[in-house]
Amino acid sequence: MSSKLKYLLPILALAFWSCGKTDTPGGDPVTPVDPPVEPVDPVDPPEPPEDANSIRVLTYNLLATSGRRTEMTLDKCRDAFGKIIRSADADIMCFNELDATFASELPSIVGESRYKWDISNPNKVENGSLVYYYSNGFAYDASKFTLVSRGMNWYISTGTYTSSMTEAKNYHLPKYRTLVWCCLKHKFTQETLYVVSTHLPLSNDGEFPPYYIGLAHRVCATALGELARSVSAPCILAGDFNSSSEEDDENSSGHSIILERWTDAYDVLKDSGELGSYYLTYNGTLSGSSKKYYYESSVFTKNHPERRIDHIMYKNGAVTKLVPKSYSTITTGYVYAGKTFCPSDHLPVIVEFEISK
Repeated sequence: MSSKLKYLLPILALAFWSCGKTDTPGGDPVTPVDPPVEPVDPVDPPEPPEDANSIRVLTYNLLATSGRRTEMTLDKCRDAFGKIIRSADADIMCFNELDATFASELPSIVGESRYKWDISNPNKVENGSLVYYYSNGFAYDASKFTLVSRGMNWYISTGTYTSSMTEAKNYHLPKYRTLVWCCLKHKFTQETLYVVSTHLPLSNDGEFPPYYIGLAHRVCATALGELARSVSAPCILAGDFNSSSEEDDENSSGHSIILERWTDAYDVLKDSGELGSYYLTYNGTLSGSSKKYYYESSVFTKNHPERRIDHIMYKNGAVTKLVPKSYSTITTGYVYAGKTFCPSDHLPVIVEFEISK
């Protein structure tokens, strides 16, 4: 035996006995053994809640922070906003007049981890980029819905809508009015639902000549009719429609165009006798806070149907239907200098729907 092999044999033997073994604290080598697998009983999927077919929808024009008077700055009404939105207990929420401040702070103001937020949608084309200007957005309860798709479209002067920033720049309406939409899948019913959040123009919005008064509103209404025809699934349309005015009814023709394709949940409940008696008289959604009034529902909203400009409308799908079950608003306010104000110049609107076939 060569001298080299003589010295290698002990080393090879050690390597062989060590292979696949680990040292215990006592020093004896042991072979690793997987722990026994405990039998697991099959777990049934959780039962859907009793209200699985119910959807609560909120729409709320927040009043952009740039348009607020001293007594309505966000630091004064932050808590009121949180109380209002939490108490609505909505599954889907649509918002108008979002700006950079609301886009940043609204989730923390509400403080509900169940919501997924899509409220950062700057819409005005300025020097080749987008800035916030009467922006729209939404949020949804992620325990009940899965987001399938979403988008933002500009209304344009041809009577339709576009997702092209170039077209928006060339053919936009005054204030770059938009609709922000999402497609949601309901986790319990597996139904697909579209939701559209929008803010329509005033009758005198923008640069049209006086004899075109209400034209911008009619252009948007025509686009919403096109949208209704293009979607076969059930769809909810919500927002500030500026559907009438305290002084005139110059947007009535545009509103009539919308109602050719969409159904107002308020009207359905009223016609069926299921609208709460409060909302037969206190039927405005303008709060009065933006006017010379501080908020008093007994003064500003009572018997003023022309002040109901925030709507939740819907269209049924080819198979799946939406049935409105209730309508409500929330009048929570806050006190400043001895007077009570709403945190916005609009009241939120909440409608509960039932999904049926």
